[in-house]
Amino acid sequence: MGGPGGGAPGAAAGGGTGAAPAGEAPGAAPAAGATTAPPGATAKDGINVKHSGNYDQALAIFEANLQSNPKDALALWGKAWIQAERGSTNGDTAMKAEAVKTFNQFLAVSKDRAKTREARAAVKRLGG
Repeated sequence: MGGPGGGAPGAAAGGGTGAAPAGEAPGAAPAAGATTAPPGATAKDGINVKHSGNYDQALAIFEANLQSNPKDALALWGKAWIQAERGSTNGDTAMKAEAVKTFNQFLAVSKDRAKTREARAAVKRLGG
């Protein structure tokens, strides 16, 4: 029920947990071999990459966009759905909490009524 650009819990994940490796801060520079965003990739590109099943690449794109614009609603939307999927698939309560936090950031900036309705439902399902 993630809708357009959303992705629902139960969709195929692209591997990994989305969490920073042990001992590494979430905002730390990527380690050797880590997925990075292609230069100039937009949040819309991230949505397309997410739909292709490459969640790690999509997450890198969303994170890069959020570095330059923390209120990028589409990047927050995509990031939240990836976190929700990974948290639900792995039973990772910390990742679910991160998804709730990101959905709430999305809700604070989005003017898209359909997506805000979906985000509120997702927060409720995630226990937020």
